[in-house]
Amino acid sequence: MRSEEENSIKLIKGYLRVLLLNFYKFFSKDCVLNSDGRRLLNDIAREVAKCEPYLMELVRKVRREPTLENILKLARKFLSDEEISELVDLGIYGPVSSYRYVAHEKR
Repeated sequence: MRSEEENSIKLIKGYLRVLLLNFYKFFSKDCVLNSDGRRLLNDIAREVAKCEPYLMELVRKVRREPTLENILKLARKFLSDEEISELVDLGIYGPVSSYRYVAHEKR
């Protein structure tokens, strides 16, 4: 039973990473999940129900209002703030954003 929970948590973390890394694929311009993002959220909800049922109220809230802000509330239950920040930056700005920022500052 314990290995099933660990596997579910790994899946949740993986799904959240995919969701945040692919911001433009899963979110609309107003930072709300699109249909592909909602499908991924349903996969997350299924795994949360298996291993962390006490979080289902939060999952229901995220399903009702699938905004980036609410997705981040759920992500904070499974990922560190540092990792979330890095994933969102990579998802929105791409892998070279910090390089561009530093190069721009030096001018």
